[in-house]
Amino acid sequence: MRLCRLVAIELAIAGSAAGAVAQITDPPLLMPAWSADCDQDDDWFGMSLASAGDVNGDGFGDVIIGDQGYDHGQVDEGVAWVYLGTADGLSPSPAWKAESDQADAAFGLRVAGAGDVDGDGFDDVLVLARHFSSGAVNEGAAFVWRGGPPGLGDDGTPANADWTVMGGGSNVQLSSGALADVNGDGFADAIVGSGFYSGEFPREISFQGLVRVYHGSALGLSTVPDEEAFGNQEEAFYGGAIERAGDVNADGFDDVLIGINLASFPTGEGWVTCRYGAPGGLYSGGSWSAHGGQANAGFGSSFGCAGDLNADGFDDVFVGATGYSSSPTTKGGVFVYYGGAAGLGPTATAADADWRAYGNLGQSSGFGSAAGPGDFDGDGFDDLAVGAYSYSGGQNFEGVLFAWHGGPSGPAPAIGHPGNAEARFESNQASAWLGAVVAAAGDVNGDGLRDALVTARLYDGAVPDGGRVYALHGGNPWTDLQSGLAGAAGIPRLLGLGSLQPLSQIELSLDDAAPSAQVVLIVGMSVLGAPLKGGVLVPDPGPPGLLLRLTTSAGGSFDGAATWPSGLPAGLTFVMQCWVVDPGGPAGYSASNGVLATVP
Repeated sequence: MRLCRLVAIELAIAGSAAGAVAQITDPPLLMPAWSADCDQDDDWFGMSLASAGDVNGDGFGDVIIGDQGYDHGQVDEGVAWVYLGTADGLSPSPAWKAESDQADAAFGLRVAGAGDVDGDGFDDVLVLARHFSSGAVNEGAAFVWRGGPPGLGDDGTPANADWTVMGGGSNVQLSSGALADVNGDGFADAIVGSGFYSGEFPREISFQGLVRVYHGSALGLSTVPDEEAFGNQEEAFYGGAIERAGDVNADGFDDVLIGINLASFPTGEGWVTCRYGAPGGLYSGGSWSAHGGQANAGFGSSFGCAGDLNADGFDDVFVGATGYSSSPTTKGGVFVYYGGAAGLGPTATAADADWRAYGNLGQSSGFGSAAGPGDFDGDGFDDLAVGAYSYSGGQNFEGVLFAWHGGPSGPAPAIGHPGNAEARFESNQASAWLGAVVAAAGDVNGDGLRDALVTARLYDGAVPDGGRVYALHGGNPWTDLQSGLAGAAGIPRLLGLGSLQPLSQIELSLDDAAPSAQVVLIVGMSVLGAPLKGGVLVPDPGPPGLLLRLTTSAGGSFDGAATWPSGLPAGLTFVMQCWVVDPGGPAGYSASNGVLATVP
């Protein structure tokens, strides 16, 4: 084979090239363990994501993905999908879906899970539909379907939901929500809201917003609000976003974060408040608030529970601010506030955060979508992932996800930036907008490590601009070493999947290569990083390395599966790369990124 001969002849030259060793990426690039694409273009797939908890009680975490603009019988009715966890990770196809059966309902604008509203041991899911109309136009609706031994049962519709509440007035637009046990009775409660609520005379205040709390019980959720609160300020948009905060004061009651994104209108700095759970419910305890402290900061563009980053027994929270300026030329920040016995402390600004990270990626990188996936690396400290959806790396506006690990004093150093992140993940596709939404996934493969979800909003997958959602497994043994060489179809993309546990299934896939082309898969035990044909030969193919001959499909791809052997020592590494006969390459060849597999 021509390419095999090329490699054999030039290995000595490549290996002896002084001073030409390739730079391997630092921080390391994560590789996804799973992905799902939307089959409709320019949709909203993955713009809401959440852990669904364990809806079927099999011990594996499940996830729920919303798409408010999906067409399925009605235009823009919206859909939510649930993918079940397994020992190999998330299922390739959704096990359950729900739809609104009403055009333009925006069903799936917000999804939430990881709560058990009836205490039966199976987690339940919450879906919001902002423009759902029943007794009033655009009043919005919230639906819950309860888990059980088979999962969530038949595919969901408004008619078979286990619990439904409406906005209760024209243009209320009920659209935000979370599940949390705010009164500590062992049943998850539903907290739903709308930033667009104005009320009626004599309490009408334009866009003040509202939050309603429905308590759980053995019979499920109450059908009338047990608690209700209003913004009481014009254009406060109180309740426009709601997220579970964990238990920031470790008192046994879940706490809840509520957005007041335009409370400082017209300056647009943004506010977020945390209501502390208590025996009487969410509004019988104390509260904490923070604001951007800077005009147009967008403080509260994302927020949520960060887990326990410093392992002190108190949950922490993060707040994203995509408009925050850390310098005259950069925008975007994420701010972390540590929990304690007294909660999150006094009213704060972004400048008072216990830890922060700034984008430093240019004027508008979209840095600030964040999630606390939990303990991603198994060191006992929860970790933090941050997206920057319009980041331009190898491709313009491809988007990126950065990760910082927790530690005894929280993430280090005290101020994070892309250069000191401990890992990252890129979409490797122009204008994909990876990092638009980031969410914790729970433990979808049951390995004891937490996993994360991230959306590439405009990824060209099944269809152009259809969008893609990735799952990143904690402790993923695969690392992307980059160093690819572009050909006619761009840089071929090599991906490894599988846990590398003894006798488990692994998969290797190659995409974006020349069609029907000869390929050599080079497998080495270490990194060589030497020049070859205008690119970089990443693996060292010397003994006991392997050269394997492959051929791409007419679409320029290859997929292969194998059983991983047993008896390999932990820490053993394998380095892989594909070289492709490709007339579009600088010397008639293209090369994939290098991939590092480390035996756990």
